[in-house]
Amino acid sequence: MSALKLRRTNKTDDWLTPPELVRSLGAFDLDPCASHYQAQPLATCEYKLPEQNGLLLPWEGRVWCNPPYSQLKAWASRFTLHGNGVMICPMRMQVKWSQVLFDHASGILFLRQKVRWLHGDGTGLRDLFDFMLVAMGTENARSLQGCHYLGCLATFPLDLLTQNEVHSGYGNINRSRKETEEDTWQEP
Repeated sequence: MSALKLRRTNKTDDWLTPPELVRSLGAFDLDPCASHYQAQPLATCEYKLPEQNGLLLPWEGRVWCNPPYSQLKAWASRFTLHGNGVMICPMRMQVKWSQVLFDHASGILFLRQKVRWLHGDGTGLRDLFDFMLVAMGTENARSLQGCHYLGCLATFPLDLLTQNEVHSGYGNINRSRKETEEDTWQEP
C-alpha cells in the first residue's frame, strides 16, 4: 500500500507508540501530543489531543514527541525550539521540517527495524515508511544508544560518543553543517 493510499484510508492521526520503544530511551517529563488510547503513560505529564493543544501549552524538561503526522511542520518547529527530548518521525529528508530537525539535532537514530504502531482498539500496523528518532540535547543523543530498535546512529558533533560507546549495529555518521549567521542554534 502506498503512502497516498494510506492517507486516503487512514481516518486518524492517532497512532500509539509502542511503550517498549519509549521505555528503552529513559524517563520523559512531558508527552505534548499524548493519545487518550495509550494504555500506559509515556511521560510524567501528558497533554492529550485534541482537548489540550501541546503546540501552545508550555513545555518543560525532557520531552517525548510522537506528533500527529498531518502537522509535522508545526511540531518539528516546536520541538526544535524546546531543544530537549526525542521525537519520532518519518525519514523524509527532502522536506523542510525534516531539514530543520536535522540541522539542530544532537543525534539521529535511523531505524532499520520496522515499528509496530497500535490503534486505540489494540490492533496493529507495521509502518509503510522508514522512521527516525531525533534527539535534541547531548543526554538525549546518548539515550538513543539504549533504544531496543536497531538502526544507524548519527551524533553531532561526531565526537559526542566515543568509539567505546558505540554499540554494534550502530555507527557514527559525520555530517557537514554550513555555518551561517542563520545557523546559530544554541542549546538551552
